[in-house]
Amino acid sequence: MKYFKDDRSSVIKFIIFCVICSRVAMLLLYIAIFKNYSITDFINHVSQWDVKWYENIVNAIVHNDYMGYSHVDGDIYEHAVWAFFPLYSITIAPFYYFLSPFMSIYQVGMMLNVVYFSLAMYIGHKYIMLTRNDIKRSYIYIFLMSFGPWNMYFFVMYTESLFLLLLTLCFYYLKKKNYILMGVFGALLSATRNVGVLFVFVVLFDTIKNFIEKNQNKQDRSAFSLMGEYLKEVIDNYKLVLGTCMVPMGLFSYIAFLEHELGDGLAFVHVQAGWSRVSGIKSFIINIKEAAWNVFPPDILVTAFFVAIVFVIVLIKDKRYEEAVFPGIILIVAGMSSFMSIPRFMLGSFTVCLAFVDQLSKMSTLKKLVIGFFLIIFSITIYRAYLLGNTVLF
Repeated sequence: MKYFKDDRSSVIKFIIFCVICSRVAMLLLYIAIFKNYSITDFINHVSQWDVKWYENIVNAIVHNDYMGYSHVDGDIYEHAVWAFFPLYSITIAPFYYFLSPFMSIYQVGMMLNVVYFSLAMYIGHKYIMLTRNDIKRSYIYIFLMSFGPWNMYFFVMYTESLFLLLLTLCFYYLKKKNYILMGVFGALLSATRNVGVLFVFVVLFDTIKNFIEKNQNKQDRSAFSLMGEYLKEVIDNYKLVLGTCMVPMGLFSYIAFLEHELGDGLAFVHVQAGWSRVSGIKSFIINIKEAAWNVFPPDILVTAFFVAIVFVIVLIKDKRYEEAVFPGIILIVAGMSSFMSIPRFMLGSFTVCLAFVDQLSKMSTLKKLVIGFFLIIFSITIYRAYLLGNTVLF
């Protein structure tokens, strides 16, 4: 335990160390592959795919011309920025406005992501201490999130760092029973990505779990009676009701904006057709059948999907139902479309990583080192594929 100091200064130093070293490692791998020592070229190279969309949204905000920047490619009408929720870009825009003479938009985005990610690691530490009271798990979590597979999404100009920070804050303040702050961060969460609205189910499961634990000696009461008592207890807690109702406000605000601008409040859903994404229960069944039966050996995305299911089950087994419900629903929602982006969705879901850390912390030091070694090798492989533009792994 002497290596894992439970004081704020030591934890912050460890976070800074992990964040800096992991980002420098990314730069060194880029140099090793391309023999290019330019940091500017490195930043431009890793800023690919959806980064271009967020770049357009930031420019739209800075130039106060949201519709004018609606398309990355003017010849592809079906692709538009309203597929991407705005809060992340809104946080970047004022910094880019003032720093644009000195920094590129990618550099500004990366700078903010480092801040968001570092804060997410610190709040994650506080949550682990609140719910697990295990400083070793906290250090392991910070290390794996910084160096583990697909961690580059917390570095480049994607929403993952901000989403992880807001989601971790929601979990933390839910457990602290500070429901107003939970609601504030929940509203920001659902303004960052539409799946943020699913946090209301976390609140539901947490309150049910707390009520059952508090009333487990009242087995003589009927289920109907206990349900009525639960509803009364929830409704009487106005802060809980208000905080929960605040969570969807980010989503509702974006719907209102799109309704005003486009006459279609659900344009962010309808525009998905431009990416040939068809979702529904039928698609989910087809995707599961394809993954579990028709594809062998399974690819990385299919494997990530089923591994995530395993850790959701682990959370349920450990009676952490409120932690299992968020990634569980996201797996179903994502699986209705495709398995694309499953790895980063699960990393951003926070509790799936906690479930892995929970299991890892129970192992011997040797097993921890062996698993850690293979995870680092796998992480290098994934990041190399990202640098080389291999879309199969993402």
